[in-house]
Amino acid sequence: MKIKTSTQTIAVILTTAFFLTAAGAAQAQQVAKKSTPAPPAAPAATGAVVEKFDFETGAAGWSAPAKTISLGTATAPKKSGKASLKISGTSSAGLYNFAVSPRKDLQPGKQYQATAWLLVKEWDHAGTAPLLKIALYKDGKFLSNTFSNSYDLKKKNQWQKLTVTVPTPTGGKIAGALSVEKGTQEQIKAMMNLDEVKLQAVK
Repeated sequence: MKIKTSTQTIAVILTTAFFLTAAGAAQAQQVAKKSTPAPPAAPAATGAVVEKFDFETGAAGWSAPAKTISLGTATAPKKSGKASLKISGTSSAGLYNFAVSPRKDLQPGKQYQATAWLLVKEWDHAGTAPLLKIALYKDGKFLSNTFSNSYDLKKKNQWQKLTVTVPTPTGGKIAGALSVEKGTQEQIKAMMNLDEVKLQAVK
């Protein structure tokens, strides 16, 4: 037996199925959004401070990787105290940073956190943003790099806090150095101020 179905009836059935499918997809998307956990925040450091740079009396041993980059203290802007570290110039292609701290001996098998306040006035590369890095060395040889959150270039001329946490391996002599990184090895011209840099044990 043949069943006669009008064109209008078929259109109604297809339209209903379409809206039910769309509604189901939208509901599933909302559930997915609600169930996505937020990324965990970095644990707050509560241990001993092993290094601190406030740049009150100079660059405190920080150095630039090239002569095209100038480091010096500035009385303004500053996050606190009397001065900050002014970083200006061009970090040419092939270089990864603008400024590097002296190395500091660290205890093996512990966790350390570095924090710093950065204010960016000029930055001519839209594809990347400055950030803070901890480089670890074991027995004098490079071991690893760990990076912080990036500076938000949509909020230039504002002090922003950068935080990076890293565990140190057990065994051997461990040292760490901080640096203001480019996030790329491409050439970048910038003008920034760095202040309130601190390295301390997490616990």
